[in-house]
Amino acid sequence: MEIDVRSEGGVTNVSPRGDIDGQTAPSLQEKILPLIVEGAKVLVDLSEVKFMSSSGLRVMLVTYREGTAK
Repeated sequence: MEIDVRSEGGVTNVSPRGDIDGQTAPSLQEKILPLIVEGAKVLVDLSEVKFMSSSGLRVMLVTYREGTAK
């Protein structure tokens, strides 16, 4: 899996490509969570993700919870 992180117009775009599974989910979480700070706008573009296991769904849930807690 490849992960592109770009900032455009005040929004940080995180674009993973490939499969998100038990092996790749931790690296995605390590990339996303530090970006979630108060006042930040983070967009996760999953359009290039072909498969996501429950580990990937967990990363999305943790990301959501972190974002709503700030």
